[in-house]
Amino acid sequence: MLRQIIAPALLAIILLSVVLGFTFSFVAQRMDAESIVYESRLLAAELAPKQQNLEQNARFNAEWDEAYTKTFQSFDKTWFDVAVGDMVETITHIDAVLLIQTGGQLLYSRYSSSDKALNPNLYGQLVRNLQRDLSIRPDAVQTLRGYLSFNGEVYLIGASTIWPQSEPLIEQATGDRQRNILVVLEKLDPPKLSMIENKLELNTLTVTSDIGPDVVHLAVGDGAYLTWEPKTPGTDFLANLALPSILFAAAILLILVLFWRRTNR
Repeated sequence: MLRQIIAPALLAIILLSVVLGFTFSFVAQRMDAESIVYESRLLAAELAPKQQNLEQNARFNAEWDEAYTKTFQSFDKTWFDVAVGDMVETITHIDAVLLIQTGGQLLYSRYSSSDKALNPNLYGQLVRNLQRDLSIRPDAVQTLRGYLSFNGEVYLIGASTIWPQSEPLIEQATGDRQRNILVVLEKLDPPKLSMIENKLELNTLTVTSDIGPDVVHLAVGDGAYLTWEPKTPGTDFLANLALPSILFAAAILLILVLFWRRTNR
């Protein structure tokens, strides 16, 4: 009688183990995938307010009468350096302040340190981004937020056209074909990436311009990516479950073997 029960029981245990194995593996993969999505959204949500703050800082310093008269009618570099350029010293997250004409001419630049300065390729990319994404209206201030990236370097951008607030100057500015654009930048350098990494509890957050098909990443501009080593809660769960499962299966097998031997005495 026991011999007739043991064989089907052993087969049922094997089938159940296979089904549970596939089920746990599927659940683990879903857990890992959902964890990656969560970390990606967390990182994007961390960067979005930074871009918004840069855009607000740019507009706050660009939309007033004196900014228009001192930068467009005749560029007063000394005034601009004190009134606007000082942002790189007084606001910790701002690494660069630039004033650029819509045609691409650089009127002013100031950096918090020499390693934050834009190289010619990055500046050229910045001008192309402004010309592509900042629609210049003849009758209103325009702002922009986004990313600037080249060869593994990434900056967060906030930009605003210089625009007056009083009616007489607005009428005058409306007829101007040229615009001056105030740009403020924050560089995502290793120290700032490390701060974000620690805050969000990410692993090995880095900037790269080259990613493989299976690399977890967040696009931050044209051809630049933030990558990190994702958490794997599902895989970790399976790893923690492996030893108890093996011990349980071994115990069941031992019991069945003992029963089998007993029936054959």
